[in-house]
Amino acid sequence: MPNPCEPAGLTPAELWQQTQALYREPGVETLCLQAQDKAGADINLLLLLILLARRGQGVQLPPLLAASQRQAAVLKPWRALRRRLKTRLETCDYQALLAHELALEQWAQEGLLAALLLGKAPSLTDYLTHLGLDQSPLRQPLLTLATPSAPE
Repeated sequence: MPNPCEPAGLTPAELWQQTQALYREPGVETLCLQAQDKAGADINLLLLLILLARRGQGVQLPPLLAASQRQAAVLKPWRALRRRLKTRLETCDYQALLAHELALEQWAQEGLLAALLLGKAPSLTDYLTHLGLDQSPLRQPLLTLATPSAPE
C-alpha cells in the first residue's frame, strides 16, 4: 500500500529523476516547451500527468491546478528574468541562474506531489482541455507520450 505522504508511490526524488528521464526522451522537450509557450502549460504538471498516465493512474486535477498556480507566481518571473538576461551575462552567471531555476522546478514538483490526490479521471486529457489544446496539433503528440514505451 502506498505511503499517504507519497501519493502514487513517488518520492520527490523519484519524481525528479523520472521527469528528467522523460524530458530527455526524443521530442519531449520540444513538445513541452511548445505547450508552455503556446498554451501556458506547467511543464512539471504535464510531465507528472504523463508519468501517471503511463502507470494507468489518474488524479484529481483541481488540487494540482491550484498548486501549479501558486508555484507559477515564483517560477514565471524567475524564468522571464533568466531569459531576459541570457545574452547579457557571462556563461557562469547564466548557469547559476539556470541552476537556481532547476532548484525552483524541484520545489514545484514537491508542491505538486503534496497536492496529488489519486482519482479515476484521464487527467492528462483533462489538463490538455484545460489548456485549450483540444484542436491543437500538440494534443495528439502529448497524449502519445502517455503510452508506455515498449520494453527494449
